[in-house]
Amino acid sequence: MAMLNEVPRRRAGDEAESGSFFVRKLKSLFPWKGDSKKEIIRKAVYLTALLVLAVSAKDLYIYKFGDQKVDETKNELTEIFNSSNNNDGSADSDSNEPIDVPVDDSGKYPVGMLRKFEKLYDLNNEIVGWINIPGFQNDKGEDYINYPVLQTSDNDFYLTNDFYKEPSDAGAVFADYHERLTKDSVPDNIILYGHNMASGTFFNRLHEYKQGPEFVSEHNLIKFDSLYEEGEYVIFGAFLIGVYEYQDNVPLFAYHMCYDFETWDDWNYWYKNVMYRSYYNSGVECDENDEYLTLSTCSTEFDSSRWVIAARKLRDGETAEQYKGTYTNNEKYHRPYVMYQTYGGIEPDSDGPDY
Repeated sequence: MAMLNEVPRRRAGDEAESGSFFVRKLKSLFPWKGDSKKEIIRKAVYLTALLVLAVSAKDLYIYKFGDQKVDETKNELTEIFNSSNNNDGSADSDSNEPIDVPVDDSGKYPVGMLRKFEKLYDLNNEIVGWINIPGFQNDKGEDYINYPVLQTSDNDFYLTNDFYKEPSDAGAVFADYHERLTKDSVPDNIILYGHNMASGTFFNRLHEYKQGPEFVSEHNLIKFDSLYEEGEYVIFGAFLIGVYEYQDNVPLFAYHMCYDFETWDDWNYWYKNVMYRSYYNSGVECDENDEYLTLSTCSTEFDSSRWVIAARKLRDGETAEQYKGTYTNNEKYHRPYVMYQTYGGIEPDSDGPDY
């Protein structure tokens, strides 16, 4: 009688049969000595398809459901930023007080930097600000768009690296590199980029501004604090655009290159192009002396499309609240020609904005 803990004896040939089965499986998948040319091609195509499927499945999972690390990083950085209101633990510490002199002999922090950025600057000295759309929240009461903003020497690095400079398909929110954000130099139009992650992170939720003027009216305030000053901006335009000439039948609007307005004509070109394409009109007036903020993310209406939000810095005495209720649909907004090719409809005659 066999004991319960007795190891069964192997039958003769079991090991050989097991090894033979494994080899047969390998031969059925991988090119093997003696295979015909046709068989080698078939296996190569099959293996390539498996690899593409695996990579695509990984990318789709991250795009659709998000990387848990993205949410963890956002919560961690938000907690650090919020806690910096009293960064030394005392009740009378002022996080909005600028650092007039370096805090130590090494000149660790930029002169004039707001103290609330100290902890984040310690983690990544390429931080240049914080972007937030207050009140635009999930069911937990957390603001969807509430991120640190980075800036480096190109517009590529933070597409695939996070706040901690670690590889990440979700990247980070970053400012266009062409014009540095410093204490003494700020672009006329600060341009920020963020990925459109289907999980709802980064700039994905900007697409909800396509819902209509009521939504824009409810969430028309954007806060962007640079390292040196706090800023509030009111939305005045939102538009869809392609990045290639062939996608439209009017001259390409290179909005991403409009960061400084050296002349009135420069500003007028930018402003007229924004309003020519904007889904909405509003009571927000703009001129060449104002400061602007542009948020840009990818869109899905057609290949290489972008969804762009344009906002103006509030003037002295203004509030975003006073413009609520002034937003209306722009019945004549321009859509890229490729939209008519893709979805049908009759495109109105137009030669572009009237300068």
